Amino acid sequence: MEVVVVTLAYTLTGRDTEIVSQLRTVSDTLQTAPGLTHLRSYRGRQKGGAYALFLCTWDSENSWRKAQEQYSPHKLLQEAHKRQELLVIDPLQWVMHYVWGYTRPLAAPTLAAIHLMSAPPEQEVLLQNGWRRTLQHHVQEPALAYAFLAHSTTPTTDEAHEGPVTVLFCFFSWSSQMERDLFYSEKQIRTMHAFSEQGSSVQILALEPL
Repeated sequence: MEVVVVTLAYTLTGRDTEIVSQLRTVSDTLQTAPGLTHLRSYRGRQKGGAYALFLCTWDSENSWRKAQEQYSPHKLLQEAHKRQELLVIDPLQWVMHYVWGYTRPLAAPTLAAIHLMSAPPEQEVLLQNGWRRTLQHHVQEPALAYAFLAHSTTPTTDEAHEGPVTVLFCFFSWSSQMERDLFYSEKQIRTMHAFSEQGSSVQILALEPL
């Protein structure tokens, strides 16, 4: 089964040229990893700081296990930070399985965003099913260029919950700002987002290609 490794790194501000260069070096190294079938690299900024996101798809869990010692994005970012200060905190990384995915033929994604949700396992199942149904209905009249839904393979912990949580990851991309605005204006998407905030910790980050 394919796995997607999601790595989120909060980076320093003020040295954009140097930091982007380091992030691209990490991306170039990942491109050479055996078993890697797909790589998407992004950067974004919001009030309070900047961040980078690496989405790495491996053809199997076995390929990922064999490659992670040399090609884990988390480790490569740490090594880059040792060479030249790059990170605000240690990168966050999750190993995930795909739940749902969609690609619109001929669409060229230029804008993207992630919805990162942490919830108790039983609540995550409700969120996963809700988002899957909503997105399956949405793509009948698509504003999305590319999107997928994934969830972490093992429970983790966070500050907002007492017990273990599962991470649900929604990735959305669009060909234009108009498509993005249309997507977020739709009632089903707004309803599902409100439901997500009731049962989980939700973080939304806007992205652009690295």
